[in-house]
Amino acid sequence: MTDGGVTVLFIGGMGRSGSTLLDRVLGDVPGFVAVGELVFLWRRGLALGERCGCGEPFGRCAFWNRVGKEAFDGWDSIDVSALEALQRRVDRNRFVPWMLAPKITPRAWRRDLDRYAEVLGRLYRGIAAASGAEVVVDSSKHASTAELMRRVPGVEAR
Repeated sequence: MTDGGVTVLFIGGMGRSGSTLLDRVLGDVPGFVAVGELVFLWRRGLALGERCGCGEPFGRCAFWNRVGKEAFDGWDSIDVSALEALQRRVDRNRFVPWMLAPKITPRAWRRDLDRYAEVLGRLYRGIAAASGAEVVVDSSKHASTAELMRRVPGVEAR
């Protein structure tokens, strides 16, 4: 995307399907950055501090610290528990029909969906800025996340 937006290559599929291998191979392509299964960032990265692909715990990873600064002016400025709860309220496969037929969805749910899409937009723009990449590779796989990507402002999902 050239208008200040971010191109996200979303890898869908099932677990144990080779998506991690594809993610890593694509991450080696010039202009691409692979971020793994971004759907687990709030829980595994921020809440639990699991290790990044670089081997460092999330909180000590230079890349993810740059992303947090770019996207949210630092990870300390966000409420991880609230984001996890927001994600659980909107990013589930059972909500795909609501995403496809917005006229039948409750207004409060649509507001939550829009709020979460805005957070994801900030996150993807932060990743692109921190990495300098033209394409962000997200191997989250979930059908609901793929559908949600169509609503993320400033993101062209492929």
